[in-house]
Amino acid sequence: MASVFLLGCDPWSVGFICNQTKDDIILTVKFDHSQYMDHMTLSTYLESASSGFDKNVKLIKIDSNNLIGTYRIASGSCGEVGHGTASYPSFSFFEFSIKTNKDSTHYSKTDMFQKREASGFGGAFDLIVK
Repeated sequence: MASVFLLGCDPWSVGFICNQTKDDIILTVKFDHSQYMDHMTLSTYLESASSGFDKNVKLIKIDSNNLIGTYRIASGSCGEVGHGTASYPSFSFFEFSIKTNKDSTHYSKTDMFQKREASGFGGAFDLIVK
């Protein structure tokens, strides 16, 4: 009797914000609950939305009225902020800003993460803060 194993071909992608400054950075994200409203309460959604963040993305506060999360990423670390089975990572937020000790930059979309390696589908994507 022969055994057959099927392996999925979907690529796995992960998005990181990498802090290369001398100080901690503050990440503020605007979550989008609209596509989940019919099957997920707001409180459940907010718990789930930050589950895509790893231990390097430290929660400071959540504003549940405005769906805004504020997080800290330490100097010299990369924090995972999204992942999924696609050629580009999925994010639970649609806009964000990064505040350093020098300035603040607002991003209205999440497509500026750059792939670490140039080959294949999926992989790690970084947004480097210097």
